Amino acid sequence: MNKKIFRSSIVLGSALFMFIMAPAAMAGYIGNPLATVDAGEMALGLSYDMVSRDYDIDIVGVGVEEGEQNRIIAKGTYGISDELNIYAMLGQVDDDDLGEAGLAYGIGGKYDLEIADMECGLVFQVIKWSVDDGKVFAPKDTDADFTGIDLALGTAREISNDIVIYGGAMYSMESGELKMAAAKADIDADDNIGVFIGAEYPAADQITIGAEYRAICESSISLAVTYAFD
Repeated sequence: MNKKIFRSSIVLGSALFMFIMAPAAMAGYIGNPLATVDAGEMALGLSYDMVSRDYDIDIVGVGVEEGEQNRIIAKGTYGISDELNIYAMLGQVDDDDLGEAGLAYGIGGKYDLEIADMECGLVFQVIKWSVDDGKVFAPKDTDADFTGIDLALGTAREISNDIVIYGGAMYSMESGELKMAAAKADIDADDNIGVFIGAEYPAADQITIGAEYRAICESSISLAVTYAFD
């Protein structure tokens, strides 16, 4: 089993590296940082995110611009082992300023480890998105392509009535390119360090609902529902 986990970790790490090196997105819903899908099992989730984040646009006279996004992301998770989960994401992003109705897709993983006798989870995910017809320089049309990388460390604890609360710290990087008719500009998130806190509740057999708040690097609220297959 240890060899299987090691090999799977190498495969996942290689895939993430190649994904990052691909052409340029956004930080996203972290969820319970622990690997909650058992070995050989699958889960399908859907999250709705409302995000506000500052971006530094590399154009003279523009500087920091606030982006407000709405995201709908579907996530399929598979348990490589009880300690290692991998997942793929697919959805849509709408940004009030940088562009509308863009495709989002990504991959990620969660790995359980023990720190100071506490069960913790390490989360690493990459997601890409693009939007069209931005309003930042209206009436000029603009397009934007982004790459977002999240590295998070947190823990979770079950309290009364099967409610699980979780939280932790994260490094969240976003970078991209804004394209206009006659020019291009780099875009970077203004802050990268943040925290997250959330809760999950088993609403029905095999169905879990959750809510999450992320702060400092961005101000985000996420609602999620997950179905665990037998």
